[in-house]
Amino acid sequence: MFGSNFGGPSAPASPFGATSAPAFGASSTPAFGQFGGALVPFQGRQQQQQQRLPALNAQTLVTANNQWANHSTKFSDIHPEGQKELRRLEQFIRQSREQCQELDQCSRLHSSSRQQKQEMEQQAQALKQALQRSATRHIVDEQEATAVRERVLQLLRDTDAGMRALQRSSYFLKHVLGSQAQVLPPNTRDRLLGPVRLPSDFLRQSMQSFEAMAEQFAVVVTQQLAPLEADARQDAGEQEGLQALPASLSNLHDYLVYVAARIERLSDSLASARSAFLAARRQAGDYTDPFAEAEEQAAAASQASKQHIARPLAP
Repeated sequence: MFGSNFGGPSAPASPFGATSAPAFGASSTPAFGQFGGALVPFQGRQQQQQQRLPALNAQTLVTANNQWANHSTKFSDIHPEGQKELRRLEQFIRQSREQCQELDQCSRLHSSSRQQKQEMEQQAQALKQALQRSATRHIVDEQEATAVRERVLQLLRDTDAGMRALQRSSYFLKHVLGSQAQVLPPNTRDRLLGPVRLPSDFLRQSMQSFEAMAEQFAVVVTQQLAPLEADARQDAGEQEGLQALPASLSNLHDYLVYVAARIERLSDSLASARSAFLAARRQAGDYTDPFAEAEEQAAAASQASKQHIARPLAP
């Protein structure tokens, strides 16, 4: 049983020396074994068992003495490779049972109501649409990245071509115009008149300098982060203060609202008292407003003081 499940021969050797022929395809000799195999001498059975000894691998259940395992074989007698395989299968079965229990506890799978089915279909449709949008965004991003890459390559070619033209013109001005019979060296001719090849020497030097600058920047950032991390470790207790800051700000806001309400009530009381005082003066025949006169005098004094301060000093 175990041998067939884990890659062994289809039928183990029976105590009576059964051959590998199936029950319905045995030879014409009298069948005596359990599976219809023919009888063979005892020595023949030993030779046949020696020929049938399995190879030790993880797909075969055999005992420690290299014999086939059966239902009465103890676990401790099984070969270590077979024990390892059985433990792996046991772990897989346990995980499958746990997953089945989780699915059994899901009420949505057991419910047969149309509403929950519709909700599940809607969620599945929403997930499908989200995946489609993600796939579309991925395609668009890939196309944009390809376009940017092509543009960068074109800019690099144009830059290299411009550098090549500048070098060619300067070389011609220095050497060709000075001596008409001078011939360009082969290396210089290939470098100036040949096609643009990427990466060029100019591009290699530029990338090396850029890499060096990036390394220097990383070193500077690391040096600046080191004191900050040290301060953060020392001020770890301030995290509690930061966590309590929102509550403190909320309390301060409530207090300011309370003070503003008190000031507004006081201002209303003063306005009512002022109106009552002016009404009493008008009833007495005095229609002047001492409050307005006092405000005008205060404004004039303030304006005069500002002009006095701003007036330049005489020489």
